[in-house]
Amino acid sequence: SFNDEGMEVEYKTGNAGTGAYTTAGSETTALVAHNANEYWQCNPVASATGTATIFWDAYNNMGITDIAHLKVAHLDFDWLNEGTTATGTIGSGSVTSNAISSWSPFTLGSISMNSPLPVTFLSFSGKKQRN
Repeated sequence: SFNDEGMEVEYKTGNAGTGAYTTAGSETTALVAHNANEYWQCNPVASATGTATIFWDAYNNMGITDIAHLKVAHLDFDWLNEGTTATGTIGSGSVTSNAISSWSPFTLGSISMNSPLPVTFLSFSGKKQRN
């Protein structure tokens, strides 16, 4: 939701970008993970203050073990925890941010490695031993 002149929102697959997990968001508990498989790019038509609601399902958000771990993740140079309390089940639900006025990529975040969200391997290597 938002106020003022409107918002352009585009759903994108892939990782919104890299950044440190910091305590500078509207909630001071740092994230430990974000969904690197999808995000929403949000650009206000003019200045805007409002909230962002992220919905999840079991298709793109495997790894959720407790919805209390879930937060709105906001990439603003670093990954910020924008809050708040999630509702639903581990299979589907939503979480809405606190009031924000800075807009950029948003996705689902987690404050616990017990709910690490999807893991994407960038590379791995192996070595044959015996047979």
